[in-house]
Amino acid sequence: MPPMTASAEPSQPKPTSFWRSVASVLRARGSLRTKLMVVMMTTTAIALLAAGAALLIIDLQNYRAAWADDLQTEAAILSLGVQPALSFEDVEGAGRNLNALRARESIQGAALYNADGALFAAYTKSTKGPAPARQPELAPGVYIGGGRVEVISRVVQGSEALGSIYLRAEYDISDRVAAYLSVLGGVLLIGLVAAL
Repeated sequence: MPPMTASAEPSQPKPTSFWRSVASVLRARGSLRTKLMVVMMTTTAIALLAAGAALLIIDLQNYRAAWADDLQTEAAILSLGVQPALSFEDVEGAGRNLNALRARESIQGAALYNADGALFAAYTKSTKGPAPARQPELAPGVYIGGGRVEVISRVVQGSEALGSIYLRAEYDISDRVAAYLSVLGGVLLIGLVAAL
């Protein structure tokens, strides 16, 4: 019996179970086990993508609704501040109230109209067009279109209608969508690894 000798080749480290599974998929394309694994991974990916898309749509709808609520609250607060200016026809005071909206990055324009619908005071960011000279022909409320939210709110003191406030804001959802998609990609990767 010949004596046992050590192998000349160094021992290879064993691949992890994930890489072993990937290697087996590549080696045995036609086996039943491989086909079942591909079906399971495809099903997992489709389920995760569908759930992620549904969550993204719901999140964006809630985000828009929050913007609308926020802008309505801003209009209600502003309405209280401009009541004296409209009552005493203080254009300069009304302008100061509207210019305070500079602190809100998303608000692109604001206008205050008197009871006749004529422009009383306005604030517009330099990159945007001027406020409408007459009150927009829209009923008081919130209007959402694309990335734009518009609010028209009445200014009322007691039972007397003093005028209206018009606010226009724009919001960028691209950063929110990018962050959401990166999280979805991570969850999808973890789900596919777990399916192996």
